[in-house]
Amino acid sequence: SALALALDVSQRSVQRALDCLSAAGKVQSGGHGRARRWMSPAVPGWTTVLLLPAPLPSAGQRQRRTRPSPQSR
Repeated sequence: SALALALDVSQRSVQRALDCLSAAGKVQSGGHGRARRWMSPAVPGWTTVLLLPAPLPSAGQRQRRTRPSPQSR
């Protein structure tokens, strides 16, 4: 796994550590076997990047116009 490579430990060591973290409620798993994915539980009061609005253009910037496609001319 990428985590095992990054930490320079065996894949089994990472699995054991994740199992301990799961038992403590610090991570959650989804899937089974090779398809298992790990994620941290949502932190109350923190918004994920997916829920943040797109940045608004600043007052000094012009809106980009898109050119019409050649087929619509």
